[in-house]
Formats: sequence, structure tokens, C-alpha cells
Amino acid sequence: MTLALGINNAQNTTVKHKLINRPHDRKELRNLDLNAEGWTVMHDEFASITIQVDERERPKLPGCSGKNRFGWPINATRVHIQDEERQLQPTTSNSLGQGMSRRYINANYITDNESRRMFIASEAPLESTIIDFWAMVFQERSPAIVMLTKLTEQHRTQEKEMSVKYFPEDEATYGPFLVRLLHYEEAFNCEIREFVIEKDGEKHVFRHYWFKNWDDQAIPGKGCTKWLVRIAADVEIYRNEHRRTYSQTGPIIVHCCAGRGRSCTFIAIILAAQQLFQSGVVDIAYVVSKLRTQRLNAIDRACHYAYIYNALQYIDKILPNYECGTDFPSEAFIKVMDAIEEANAKTDEPVTGSSSIANNFFF
Repeated sequence: MTLALGINNAQNTTVKHKLINRPHDRKELRNLDLNAEGWTVMHDEFASITIQVDERERPKLPGCSGKNRFGWPINATRVHIQDEERQLQPTTSNSLGQGMSRRYINANYITDNESRRMFIASEAPLESTIIDFWAMVFQERSPAIVMLTKLTEQHRTQEKEMSVKYFPEDEATYGPFLVRLLHYEEAFNCEIREFVIEKDGEKHVFRHYWFKNWDDQAIPGKGCTKWLVRIAADVEIYRNEHRRTYSQTGPIIVHCCAGRGRSCTFIAIILAAQQLFQSGVVDIAYVVSKLRTQRLNAIDRACHYAYIYNALQYIDKILPNYECGTDFPSEAFIKVMDAIEEANAKTDEPVTGSSSIANNFFF
């Protein structure tokens, strides 16, 4: 068991969290039957992650309660929008329930295995946070946004808002920010847009991925694992391209509705894949327990926890013999995936052999 220190900036206190370690090597990962005893293993792991965040770690900011969908974020890792204290603006009592609103977004930095800020897990924008969301994109110089929710989803007998439409189809102004569409395409079951955001003559180019086949409190639709993992690989490739092209490249923003379940599951898949290819060992329990110290209630459903294992098994099947000692080899992964898709398109029978992947896989 590992101890992680979470600093409470508001109270200047330190809170200790126990990070769980449950490592599996590649052979164990491959042999884990996700339909039988493997489920018991995963359920026990998931149940052992009992990190609780103290209220002292979630200070409440005046004028911002209406800018949260589901409570306050952890302050130690919260994304602070620059000059938020000085940008108090009048607002209607109907929108926030208070007289003033400051620049604020319910989002947290997520670090990788080397403690680098690689992701931001965020709530989906509300009408009252669209400008704040774009302020975060511009400030952080995020190379990509991954959107993992529809605008509305069916919950029991009624439609529920998951996110407002915060980006333009062509061009729009959001407060001091001009956002303009540069390119649009559909690929691997995903809408991909390239935008430029501009403020005071400064420009930042980024990509927006919108994956709609993953409902709240569930796992991706049947047959979608290959597309979701393909998006993860494409995002990492674009991150590296962005670094080579532009002087500033910050964390990738991932959001669903609450920024806890789907968002953190997607992030955990990439972080666990990095573990797997760096060391030949994956420790999903550690990844998830660390995520919970950075984003409140990250991955709080057993089905999402199990799905991380499913995605890692899929990745391992695509690259079963890839040598360890590197980050997630995104380009090699996509090259093999494309070869499999091309081969399967030419025959009525799926490609067989070590690189054969069932279209529907586990879920």
C-alpha cells in the first residue's frame, strides 16, 4: 500500500490517502477471465479502493455554487482560472442564486506515472460556465478536448441534460474568446473537429473529439471498445504532433457530464496502457486510487473499473509482442488496427492469428 499526500491549499493541511497496489503482469492480464472468476478479482479490487475526500479539501467559493453540476471539486488539484479573484461579474439571481460570479470551472488536473499534468477531468459546461470553459482551454493551451457524452440522454422516463452545446458549427464569440472551426471529419465512430481559439491577437489550435456511444452510468455500446481505444491512441498521437508544432502544449481536457465516471475511465485506460508498455506490469487499482485523490469520486462504478481491464486486454491483444520500456506506442497500435480492419474488409472471415480481434470483444 502506498501513501499519497494531498495538500489542502485553503486550510494549509495535509491529508493522507492510502493508494492500493494490485499489480498484474501481461500473462496475468491475458489470463484474467472477465466473465467468470476474473470478475470476483476485479470486484474485490474495486471494493478495496475506499478513498474518502474530507470536506476540508473542497473549499466552497462564493458566487460559484451554481457553476457545479455535482458538488465541489478537490481544491489541491483544481484548475484555477487566472485572475479568477479579480474577475467578479454581476449575474442574475436565477442563474447562480447569488449576486456575483467569478471565473470558475469544476475541473481537476490528473497526473501520469511521472507526476506530469497530462489530463484535466472536467464537468461538462453549463450555460453559466461556457466562457469559463473556454478560458481554461485557452489558459492551459490544451491540445485536445475529448467529449464522452451526448447533449441529452434518456434517464428512466425523461431526457436529462448532460452538456450544453458549447462549441460552434462554424464560428462564435464567447466573452473575450473567438472560436472558429478549421476542419471537420467523422472517423472511428467519432466526430472530430479542429478549432482555433483567439483572444487579444493570441491564437491556439486544438482538436475536439466527440464520442457519443457511451451512456451515463454504463459502458460503451457493444462493439465500441476498438473505437474508444482508437480515439485514445489518436489523442496521444495528436498530443505529440501538437508539441512538435506549437510552443505550448498543455493537458488534454476530458469531460462527460460529471467528469468522474466516463472521463476518468478514459483517462485511466491511457495511464494504465502507459504502465503496461513501460514496465510490462499494469496496476489498475493504483491508477484508480490515485485518480480519486485528484478528482472527486473518480470511477465510482464497478462496471467502469472492469471496463478498464477489458480495454487493456484489447490493447495487449493488438500488440502482444511489443517490447516494454516506452510509453503507450500509439502509432504502432493504430498501424496494426488499420491492417486488421483492411484485412477483415477483404474477407468474410475475421483475420486469424495473434493479431485477430473480435469486433465486439468482451462487452
